[in-house]
Amino acid sequence: METLKFFFLSLLLTLFFGCTILLFENPIPNKGEIVQVLPEFLNGQFLKKEEQIYYDIERINDKHCIIYSTNWIHKDSIYALVESIKNDSTYAEFKESTLIIKDKDTTQKIILRLDEDIYYTEKEPAYEINLEKGYFIDDFDKKLKKRAILKSYNNKYFLNIIDQEEKWFAVWFEMKNDSLTIWNSQIADTSFVENLDYYNGLTKINKIEDKTFVANPSNEELFNLLEEPSLFNEETWIRAYDSKKQSWIGKIIGITFLLLFVVFIALRKRNNNTDLNYKKFFLRTFIIALSISAFIGIVIFLVGDFGETEMKVLGTTLAIGGYSITGLCSSTIHNRNEFRSFSVIGMLISVFGFFFTITAIWEIIDFDRFWQILVIFTVLAVSVAHVSLLLQIRPKTNNIKYSLIATIIFISIVALMLIKSAINKFEDSEFFFRLLGVFVILDVLGTIAISILNKITDKKE
Repeated sequence: METLKFFFLSLLLTLFFGCTILLFENPIPNKGEIVQVLPEFLNGQFLKKEEQIYYDIERINDKHCIIYSTNWIHKDSIYALVESIKNDSTYAEFKESTLIIKDKDTTQKIILRLDEDIYYTEKEPAYEINLEKGYFIDDFDKKLKKRAILKSYNNKYFLNIIDQEEKWFAVWFEMKNDSLTIWNSQIADTSFVENLDYYNGLTKINKIEDKTFVANPSNEELFNLLEEPSLFNEETWIRAYDSKKQSWIGKIIGITFLLLFVVFIALRKRNNNTDLNYKKFFLRTFIIALSISAFIGIVIFLVGDFGETEMKVLGTTLAIGGYSITGLCSSTIHNRNEFRSFSVIGMLISVFGFFFTITAIWEIIDFDRFWQILVIFTVLAVSVAHVSLLLQIRPKTNNIKYSLIATIIFISIVALMLIKSAINKFEDSEFFFRLLGVFVILDVLGTIAISILNKITDKKE
């Protein structure tokens, strides 16, 4: 028995249904590159804009995903829904989190899950994309596998699906910020037939049956069609974040910096005469990680298939190498008492950053939800390493000393601005990024100038 779709589900799975559709003789765009790997953004949970539908994209691997749908309704609206279903031939009631609907021949029970003030339906598969085997499914009752090809062109992805009479139905999508915009060749323009002469001026369109048309446009003709407003069906999926999990970002950052502060205070009070050779530790770690990365890279290029596991292993060794460099730079001033605490803080930041990066690479945490933390630790690790290298310089004159202080201030400003921008998901104003560019230039200028000036001063003396 098919699951009943009540009124707020009426638009569910409408991606490939409509009064009028435009098919294509060949997969579009003609000059597009055939893609064998699903784009990274096709992952996670999305909320369909202006509709009460969640889409949960679960990746089997980098070539295969299943898109599940979950519908929801506010608790206060459930009884209004029940009344709207009732008519002369249909009885409906809501009892113990179950929507019961009876008509002459059937009785259906739809179990709803209550989470806070929202009722959710059971998660059901809506679409399946398998690039490895080249098929697409949009009807899980019939399990009909339609041939599918994914193409990429101008930052858009085009999923071409074989339809009736060996013609191609097309879906194209683009991710900007947290919004996934999807178009498909179902005609949204109600005056399409009346304006067919105009559209024929853009590319030749033939009618093959009632409300079904076919075209074979060149790339230029295709994109002229795509620029027509409201010609094709469009919908927007907005990435959904679990507020409970999202709140952990601030907690993790706060706890981490609290630990760093405690370590800093402890180091200030402790007279530690033990001088561990941190330089040797980080240098050896870096060399080992670099060697492993090189070996894995060679193996992947020679016999590997660039699969998900290989990429994770390579990413892990590169993370070890990268954070070993920042830790090594921070350790260079550990033997100077006035900078020892700062040096240890820098090394700890590199260690924390490494562990967060590894957990993201191996999907222990959700990268899409916690990427800001990774950016913050990367910025801090690089900034502290940069400052540590500059603090090795012993200024010979007051001018060099003041230039050194100014450069460290510029590094700090750049780091703070990058952290602020990461928290804002890099959606700051154009002026903000212009100002950031100015401080980056001053940062680089100061770093180079101080080194040269100190060398010149040494030679003069």
